[in-house]
Amino acid sequence: SQFYRASHCLVFLSKILHNYANTAHTQGYPYHCTHIKWFKEIIRTKRIRLSPFECMRNDKTEGQFILESFNRACDTLYNNGVINSDEKKQLLDIELNNRHYIYRTDKTRERIECTPYVICFTTLFPPTYYMWARYTKDEKSNFDDGVCFSFPLAEMDYPIYGNYRPMNSTCYGVFDFYRVIYDDELVEKMFKMSITFMKEIELDFKYIIDNVSILLNEARLFVKNPEFKDEYEVRMVAYIPNDKYYNEDIWKHISIEENDGKKYAYVNIDEILVSMGICISPHSSMTDVEIVSFLNENGIK
Repeated sequence: SQFYRASHCLVFLSKILHNYANTAHTQGYPYHCTHIKWFKEIIRTKRIRLSPFECMRNDKTEGQFILESFNRACDTLYNNGVINSDEKKQLLDIELNNRHYIYRTDKTRERIECTPYVICFTTLFPPTYYMWARYTKDEKSNFDDGVCFSFPLAEMDYPIYGNYRPMNSTCYGVFDFYRVIYDDELVEKMFKMSITFMKEIELDFKYIIDNVSILLNEARLFVKNPEFKDEYEVRMVAYIPNDKYYNEDIWKHISIEENDGKKYAYVNIDEILVSMGICISPHSSMTDVEIVSFLNENGIK
């Protein structure tokens, strides 16, 4: 049926995106710059906070830059006769929204709505002055006051690491590292290839619109303006299933808590803190001796 073909096609397209971004495992150690205040909180609580994607506002083009590549792809498809003017208008009318999905891998190919939570790392070391100033700046002194910490990806091998689905298919989720895509030409090519493919298999255009809408909103998580490519960013992303598919027993390493009216995901890192590497900001208010003492006081030797 058209619906069955559409669901298979969407799962296939989603895997292409994830497989490209999911090369972060080859990057070695991810580093995260943060203010000394939040570093202390991480050590005390033994967990890190992931923000809902829509709350990430350090980059004003976050989640929006992808539209430029998508619009170029639609122009090319129209000029090459792959889509007509009405189909182009329908594609350009697709709105960016907060809806994200993960997919059951059984025969149903059921879409499960979820909330993506994100925390950003870099594979660049040592951090540049720009990164110290941007991510660890103290609001009072206007100087950077923080640390850069890291831990090996191999240590993050939780039961929910990677694509995870219990045998009974009642819950599904994703918890993984992804590298950010800065290649806007690659993103444009991805949309051109996917839309062309769906047209070639004569998929009903309403399903094409539906699939492209989901792919466009999902790709926003991984695509950034090439001007930021020097940050070498990788992201820890947790797709948490909403409503009936959320299972606290499965997601025991991650808790969802509300703070200032917004929900955040907190990941337990107690088991990997012993592998943490730390670099101190040039203007840090704590010396290396003080940080070692603070770690020891909190049970980290």
